[in-house]
Amino acid sequence: MNFLLRTIVLLVVFISLGITMVSYTFGVPWGPMYPPVEKFKDGLFTGAVVHFKRFDESLMKNILETARRYGIKLIISIGPSNPCSFFISEVGMDEKNTCDFRRKHVLIHIDVERIISLLKPFMEHGEIFDEYITDGTIVGIRIFDEPHDIDCSKFGGPRFATVLPDDMDRIYWQLSLIFPKVAVGSTSPPCYMKRMKNGRLSFAQYRWDHRVPVDRFFREQIIEARENDLFFIGALNSNSSAVGNDVFFKAIPLLCELGVDFVTLWKWKTDPRYPHPGVEDRIENISPEILREIKRRCGQIKTF
Repeated sequence: MNFLLRTIVLLVVFISLGITMVSYTFGVPWGPMYPPVEKFKDGLFTGAVVHFKRFDESLMKNILETARRYGIKLIISIGPSNPCSFFISEVGMDEKNTCDFRRKHVLIHIDVERIISLLKPFMEHGEIFDEYITDGTIVGIRIFDEPHDIDCSKFGGPRFATVLPDDMDRIYWQLSLIFPKVAVGSTSPPCYMKRMKNGRLSFAQYRWDHRVPVDRFFREQIIEARENDLFFIGALNSNSSAVGNDVFFKAIPLLCELGVDFVTLWKWKTDPRYPHPGVEDRIENISPEILREIKRRCGQIKTF
């Protein structure tokens, strides 16, 4: 039986059994941070950020396999998220900072050895992730949330703190030895990530109370990311942005055309600590026209 005839027979069998074959074409993956894994199959988004707080092979394999099955591209966050819990000491004012902070920040040392010991199970079993990195399911690995701009006052540290770049770079170096084929970094902007040799993943988040328009904000971030050879995640803050769904979701295709590598939306759940709805509530009411525009300009899932 030649290849074409065999393919036709298999297609007829699959259709008769109710099996759907899915092929995926991607431009820029987009989707929420920390959605439930069961939402991967809904076809509303093509990317997600997931957090593996502890090494749990069964849980991780389930999420990674589900993402692969439905064509969801992942940024995986591993280990703890708050660098302040590893605070050791203050170093001094951060005189080399080029980020647009309204206040001077204090550089802090963190316990790198302890952090690496917590990440050790992920690194010792790195082969679990290899196939998902190779096939493009995992497109980035993140450690820590915003080490460039953190409040460590509850941990005996300064109110406006920046983790010493050398400390972060030691962590990135260890991870990049195990995962050399994927960008490793933190949810920090290019102005901070460019100070490290081994951190290649950067991130910047927009809220609609920023002093500059969304297109200008991301254009400047993307330029700095490209100048420093950084993978760049463009993030839109749902819970803190006083805009309607149309304005919020129309920013996604804009980011794709500006040239980000990944678009993420924070955060999934509506939270009473924040004044506006989470992505879960917004995406249930996304207009079909905007969804089609996102798929057209960011990359589309095709099912046949």
